[in-house]
Amino acid sequence: MSGIIGLINVSAATVGASEVTSKWYENVSSTSRVTLITPTSGKKVRIISAEVLSTSSNLAALEVYFGTGANITTTAANAIYEATTDADHTPSSIGVWPDGGGPVGAVDEVVSIRANASVNSNRFIVHYREE
Repeated sequence: MSGIIGLINVSAATVGASEVTSKWYENVSSTSRVTLITPTSGKKVRIISAEVLSTSSNLAALEVYFGTGANITTTAANAIYEATTDADHTPSSIGVWPDGGGPVGAVDEVVSIRANASVNSNRFIVHYREE
C-alpha cells in the first residue's frame, strides 16, 4: 500500500512564521515616537506580548502601536498596547496574546513606541514573530 503521509503543524503560530524574537528598548526623558521593530521586507509583525516598565515615580502612559503615527491615537486601529505606569504604584504592565492570535501589522509596517510624558526611564519589551 502506498500513500502520502502528511505533516501536522503542532505550532500555534502561522505556518511559515519566524521564531519568537524579542526587542527591548529604554526611553529616557523623551516623548518622541521611536521605531522599535522594523520587519524584514515583505513580512508582517505579529505581537505575542508587550510589556512596559517604569523606574520613575511620575506617571506616564506608555504606548506600543503599528505605524509611524505621532502617537497611539493617530490611527486608533493600529493600537497594540498602552498602560499608565509609575515606579511607586504600577511599575510594570503586560499584555499577552495567544501565539498566532495577537495583533498583526500590515506588510512592512513598523512597530512604534512612545511615552506621553518625559520621565526618567521607561522600558519596553515586545515579543513577536514575523510572518
